[in-house]
Amino acid sequence: MDSSKLLNSITPLAATYFNYTGTPVIGSGIRYVINWAKSMNPNLLAPTTLNVIVPELPNIFGGYPYPEHKGIERGPSALFISVFGVLALACFYITARNTKRGHNFFLLFGLGAFCILKVIGYACRLAWNGNIININLGICSIVFIQVAQLVLLALNKILAHRIFTWRHPETGAAWWVTAFFNFTYMLVLGLIAMAIVGEALPFLYFLGPSSWMICQNVMQAAAVLNVVYACLPFGALLLAYAFKPGQLGPNPLKRRKTPTEDLPPVVQPYWIESASPLYFPAKGSVRKIFKGTRAADAIRIMPSREPPAHGLHENYYKPMNPNSPRILTAILTVLIGSTTLLLNTCFRCASSFQRSKSVMDPAFHYNYWASHPYVMYVFYGATEALVLSMYLWMRIDLRFYIPDMAGKRSSKAQFGGDDSSFDVDEPIMVDEPKDYLEENAHV
Repeated sequence: MDSSKLLNSITPLAATYFNYTGTPVIGSGIRYVINWAKSMNPNLLAPTTLNVIVPELPNIFGGYPYPEHKGIERGPSALFISVFGVLALACFYITARNTKRGHNFFLLFGLGAFCILKVIGYACRLAWNGNIININLGICSIVFIQVAQLVLLALNKILAHRIFTWRHPETGAAWWVTAFFNFTYMLVLGLIAMAIVGEALPFLYFLGPSSWMICQNVMQAAAVLNVVYACLPFGALLLAYAFKPGQLGPNPLKRRKTPTEDLPPVVQPYWIESASPLYFPAKGSVRKIFKGTRAADAIRIMPSREPPAHGLHENYYKPMNPNSPRILTAILTVLIGSTTLLLNTCFRCASSFQRSKSVMDPAFHYNYWASHPYVMYVFYGATEALVLSMYLWMRIDLRFYIPDMAGKRSSKAQFGGDDSSFDVDEPIMVDEPKDYLEENAHV
């Protein structure tokens, strides 16, 4: 009996056994098929039989051919468990050391969470490699690996948003821009739900032809939206330099008479002296912003040697350190990371469009290289590890840091006492006349 006849014969029997009414698509309800085969005839799940059935199963990204019982994928899975585990420890270490000095950059903690998701995903795949009939482990592996990639895309877009705000402070901080970016962050949750539904349901339940096609369409739509989402950082950078600073105001329907008319004040973390891999802000160097001060109303932007926009540099109380991060380096960091992640999502999208055809033409599916495990290990393993390593080496916690939101003064500071390591009486920024700033430019 060939593979098609074998799977065609046992799928309807399992569906009837579990009281499924209708004609299930061959390849759906694999979990029920396996449970039925276990109870009826253990020989149906023998290694030789599995080698016959597996080519007929629908595609799981990175799972075709499914992990062999010989454990050929244990080495790569264990390797990426170790790699992402080390990267997670590095992210958490830098976050903890920064936080101890009052330098709060929680995006780095998010990158650590991304690494933990990857560790869980590859750990599930390692366990699945030892038990191919446990389809739940396979689904869990792909879901965690895919969710982790969406988390990384969202974090990368935040970096692009901060570059846009550096270039156009009042536009980047405007309510309508903030609302748009917040909507795109919430969109990630929808993409995660679509990916899980389209990926898992065909394996976990029997589906008729119409339901099967709905799941395929949902999976393909999620893959396309994933590609669009990966392009958003490029759009943010393009818009940042498509207009001159000051031309885009907080109200998109109202234009200024002159680009420098009533430009808002900005505040930067001027205490950051470097972005080298081993640099950490000195204890006591970070300056807090307190409510009720003029700095509390300023727009918070990332550090740079260059002034963020024409005219806005006149609102500085202190110039940035000459060794501060350069904005060009930050832009290149986002471009390299975004290009790599876009390439990853394109390969994932390509594999999703072969799912329906593979059911009708297993031979085509067997030879479709985008579905093979090495593609997943390269694009959802090695390249992502390289991107994360680049973020750590480039110290995005320094290059993309913005001052914390304004807080309340401590009771000690209000009554003239010591306020930890922060000098609360030192102004961070003032709106003095231009001639005053020119006379005191040496300060």
